[in-house]
Amino acid sequence: MHRRKNRRLRTILWITVALLAAGALTLAAVLTFSAGGAAPVSPPAAEEVDPPEPPEPPLPPEEPYDPTGLSGYQLKYPEMRVKRPNRNPQGPEEKTAYLTFDDGPSKFTPEILDILDRYGVKATFFVVGEGKEGFDSYYKEIADRGHTLAMHTQTHDYKKIYASVDAFLDDYHQIFTKIERLTGTTPELFRFPGGSVNGYNKKVNTAIIEEMTRRGFLYYDWNVSSADSAKGTTVETVKGNILNATPDLHRAIILMHDASDKRPTVDALPEVIEGLRAQGFVFDRLTQDVKPYTYQ
Repeated sequence: MHRRKNRRLRTILWITVALLAAGALTLAAVLTFSAGGAAPVSPPAAEEVDPPEPPEPPLPPEEPYDPTGLSGYQLKYPEMRVKRPNRNPQGPEEKTAYLTFDDGPSKFTPEILDILDRYGVKATFFVVGEGKEGFDSYYKEIADRGHTLAMHTQTHDYKKIYASVDAFLDDYHQIFTKIERLTGTTPELFRFPGGSVNGYNKKVNTAIIEEMTRRGFLYYDWNVSSADSAKGTTVETVKGNILNATPDLHRAIILMHDASDKRPTVDALPEVIEGLRAQGFVFDRLTQDVKPYTYQ
């Protein structure tokens, strides 16, 4: 009986030892795996996604058109108006030249635009509407290249335009709607044909200025002329007329023309730009933020 009991005890002891040995081996394997074995596979990190941009605030509603108190020509073409910025136009801090081209577009417009691009210069084009068959795409190209597209006149017929304020509005409504139709942009600036004070508009220019200002438009005369409309104009006369007039100016609003008979103006343009830069000028286009130069 004692022998059977001893055998049972030895069996239990051997089973216990075997279990302890197996547990030790398992623990050693785990420790080895953690210390130097392959790292456990972690789930892939979530891809970082930029938070959505907040929506742009809605534009303030346009002030409704209110004809109260208006009469006569003030009631004509209510859509021909622009909203003036809530700030006063300023003069430039730097010595600045504003190249302006009247009477375009013309067959020379693409060449003028290429020259301006080559020199990194932005300019202002006061365009005409009548007699421009075949040039419709140039209006949009002027705007698309970053220049200011502004109104000059539809007909350029002084007697017709300046017959009355009504006549002036009739003319300008045509060029206003043409620019909008061809470019999708609304012109905000204009230049009187012949300037704001001339022999044809003395009786009506004050009333025209008041009415166009009421509609939100700004007009610009010039303080430097290329005189490229004069008979016998050459590259040298265009260049000289501009560069001889500008050295002492802080801002120069320069009148030139974009017309089919103005080859000398196109040829002089690179030297004009280089000459103005040598005098310390930078270049900019006219906008409603630029203080107008006007004749008194």
